[in-house]
Amino acid sequence: MTTANNFLNDGRPAARVDHTAGAAVRETQAAVNAALDALAESVRSLGDDAAAVGRAADRSMQHGMESLRDGSQALLEQARHSTSQMQHTIRSDPMKSVLLAAASGAAVATVVSLLMTHRSR
Repeated sequence: MTTANNFLNDGRPAARVDHTAGAAVRETQAAVNAALDALAESVRSLGDDAAAVGRAADRSMQHGMESLRDGSQALLEQARHSTSQMQHTIRSDPMKSVLLAAASGAAVATVVSLLMTHRSR
């Protein structure tokens, strides 16, 4: 009876089936481990890519801030220069300055008046 227990119903030895099943489990474990390793590497790579994108965004933001700072500094210098020129013009020819200011005011008043009339229609 002991001999009958060592065989499966189809006549194959039980030890052979057990060995085959063990090999299948080991192969499956190896495949799962390989898939998990590949997934972990993909996650690490994605993390590295995200960090690189973050660093690039930081550099871009820094560059933008520097450009904005440089542009505002240039604009401030230009405004100072224009103010200085305007002061010089007013001092050297005050009557001309008053007439230009009056003409500019009249032009702005005309434009505002036209816009208000056009809007009310």
